Amino acid sequence: MAENIIEAYNLFKYYNRFPALDGVSCKIPPGVSGLVGNNGAGKTTFLRILLGLTLHSDGDASILGVSINKNLDEVRQKIGYMSEMDSFIPDVTGKKFIAHLGQMSGLSRNTALKRAHDVLSFVRLSEERHRKIKTYSKGMKQKMKLASSLIHSPKLLLLDEPTDGLDPEGRAQMLSVIKKIYKEYGINVLISSHILPDIERVAKYLTVMHMGKILLFDSLETLLNKYQNTTVLSLDKISKNLEFLGFLNDQGIEGRINHYAQIEISSDSEEVYDLIFKISKQLNVKLESMNKHKLDLNEVFMDLFTDEESQKGHVASR
Repeated sequence: MAENIIEAYNLFKYYNRFPALDGVSCKIPPGVSGLVGNNGAGKTTFLRILLGLTLHSDGDASILGVSINKNLDEVRQKIGYMSEMDSFIPDVTGKKFIAHLGQMSGLSRNTALKRAHDVLSFVRLSEERHRKIKTYSKGMKQKMKLASSLIHSPKLLLLDEPTDGLDPEGRAQMLSVIKKIYKEYGINVLISSHILPDIERVAKYLTVMHMGKILLFDSLETLLNKYQNTTVLSLDKISKNLEFLGFLNDQGIEGRINHYAQIEISSDSEEVYDLIFKISKQLNVKLESMNKHKLDLNEVFMDLFTDEESQKGHVASR
């Protein structure tokens, strides 16, 4: 198997005494991966440390086998970065700007101009390449940032909110290009985004961050399959949820209380249904609804954080 594109080893980053990264360790395999988490989870800090734009407090990480502690210059040669923030020269044309970045990365002038033409065509800006950047729309500027990250033929792209602010058509175009980057050119991609349906459309793996830690890493297929045969129960008395769930747990049936105050169980067999009706009679509660449901990534994400906060509350109460 090919080496992991990113490995982190107990990474810490403190701002004063606040841990923006709190012992982050992970191994991300080749392909297209998503990096998700609430605001303040540590996603951007993690990306900036990988790029050497922010100094970490402790630990190490490697990009395609190269340590950021030992050889940051080599790491940067392997990475293309699409920042969430715009950073353009507004009065130059798109082609000149991208070619300038190519020359800064070490390409000759002629090679940089040809490469600029190629990457702008790839991101669907070939017709606009001779226009000044200050005339570009939001969608065009996002494509320009993606082209900027590709000019030096990197092995890994770090994309920070690549579809932010785009309309549905613009998002679809951006996601289509991102898919092609790995599928056709073999360039690995890590996407940091708060738009979970976008991650679901393009990523094979998912890393979830929460309060500076890695909460979960899994393939997207495995994660969603865990929730595929889910039965969702709504009781007329929410106060009985925990007691009801306890009875199910005693019978070996795993479940949880989701963020809608409903009970989710990972089963849809007739035997389980019979047990549910039996428990509802025993506790004198009515089932307002009982439905089979396949959760999307938004719902899985919310449930992960509901579980995390529930566990914290349980520990704090002990």
